[in-house]
Amino acid sequence: MNLHTITVPQDQCPICHHPFLPGDCVALKVVETFPYAFDAEYVHERCDPPSEREEIS
Repeated sequence: MNLHTITVPQDQCPICHHPFLPGDCVALKVVETFPYAFDAEYVHERCDPPSEREEIS
């Protein structure tokens, strides 16, 4: 049974909508969608400051 759903839009940042360029700092942002599912997306680190991220244990 698959408990995880992962969608990764790799063409552009969902926050600023600019494309990912070579050399960009990219973070994997994981959002929990209740129950038992996680949605993950890549975002530019500058668009998602570490202080605003949730730590996944």
